[in-house]
Amino acid sequence: MLLKFLFWLFAALDLAAVLLWLLLGLAAAGPSKTSPLAVVLALLVVPGALLAGAIFLFVRSESTGWRVAALLVVSAPAAALGASSLLARVMAPGPNAGIWGSTPLTRALSGLQNDPSQLAVVRQLLASGADPNEAGEELPLVLAIRAVRHVGIEPLEVMLDAGARPNDRTQFGEPAYFSALGITAPPAALQLLLQRGADPKAVSRDGRSGVWKASMPRNWSAALVLARLDAGWSGTSPMGLSFLDTLEGEARLLGETGQLAELLAMVRKAERGK
Repeated sequence: MLLKFLFWLFAALDLAAVLLWLLLGLAAAGPSKTSPLAVVLALLVVPGALLAGAIFLFVRSESTGWRVAALLVVSAPAAALGASSLLARVMAPGPNAGIWGSTPLTRALSGLQNDPSQLAVVRQLLASGADPNEAGEELPLVLAIRAVRHVGIEPLEVMLDAGARPNDRTQFGEPAYFSALGITAPPAALQLLLQRGADPKAVSRDGRSGVWKASMPRNWSAALVLARLDAGWSGTSPMGLSFLDTLEGEARLLGETGQLAELLAMVRKAERGK
């Protein structure tokens, strides 16, 4: 009876510890640039398999010796956590990590906003064979687009010359060039991307085109550029409104003038022709 009580006591404590370590590991995965898959494998699958094996052995075995062995396993969670920690270190992202980590190229591009001299590093890395489409925390092209308003168009030109693909998807399911549709993005960035192969008809994961994406921060200039290229505006807003309804609401709020009025007139004409 004592053996049974001790076994299930330690098993319950082990399970609580595994779940606690899993929650803490997942919370730290983002800041530490560790893959959540590696966290789950290291902090749930490995210790969970040991615990499940011990429970199976204890429940199915009639031998006192085997039951004692199972008790030793569940009473030594430090061994399981030690094995998990070792596995986590083995699976930690290296200098060329994937989407959850970073690469030398993405680090250099990220540093451009504060240190324009990083452009020389970007050039050197690309000349040495760095992949312009290998994702770190973000796609390199997205970082180059963001740098344009701080250091000019050159980083974007360098990345496109190296073969960066404007239509590759980000982790949010949007084409990379959608990053040039924000209200602070220089118009020259979008023009260059379109010249280098950005697809004006590309849509995000939720089915909305770049016209929608540009209109959300009220970048009417970019929205007009894409609308004139037949980008389309199918889909609805998060509130369920059509693009026409959304624009008319903006016109009532801001006034039907300038580029907003031009875009609204274009959409009304197209909708009437359907």
